[in-house]
Amino acid sequence: MTAGIATGRLALVDMSEIEEYPLTRGDRLNSHFFMVWERRRWLNSDMRLKGRAECRALYFDLINIACDQSPVGTIPNDMEVLAKLLMISESELRTLCQLEYGPLHKWQPCRCGDEVRLMHPVVLDMLIEAVSQSGEDGSGQHRQACAAPAHHSRRSSCRNGQE
Repeated sequence: MTAGIATGRLALVDMSEIEEYPLTRGDRLNSHFFMVWERRRWLNSDMRLKGRAECRALYFDLINIACDQSPVGTIPNDMEVLAKLLMISESELRTLCQLEYGPLHKWQPCRCGDEVRLMHPVVLDMLIEAVSQSGEDGSGQHRQACAAPAHHSRRSSCRNGQE
C-alpha cells in the first residue's frame, strides 16, 4: 500500500490498483527544449475557466516541471518536494490542493517500477506524441545525429524533426 496525495489528503492505495506509467526512465526528450501546447484546449479547459489564478500558474508550472522529471511527464508523489519545486510553502500547497481546481487537478498516481509518482493524462498524451515523432530511443541517437558536423540543410531538417 502507498499514500496518495493528489487531493492534499493522505489515503492508502493498493499498489496493484495503480496503473503502470507507459514511459520509462530510459525514455528521454533530450532534443526537445520546448513543448507542444494545445492552446485552444487550455483556453477552454475547466482548469483555466474555473481555477484561481495562483492555482492555474502552479498547475502550468507542474506541467513544465514534469517534462524534466524522470520518467518524463511525472512529478514526485511528495507534497514537501512538490512545494519546493513550486517555490511555495508546503502548507500553502496543501491548502490550494483542497480546492476543486487546485494545482494538482487531474494529476493521478501511477507506478514507475516500484515507485509511485503522479502523472497527468494530457501531459502523457503530449509526451507520447513527442516521443513518437522525435526518433529518440532513449540512447540519444537522434540528438547525436543532429549535433554531428553536417551540411546546414541536414541540421535544419533535424531541428524540424525530419531526417
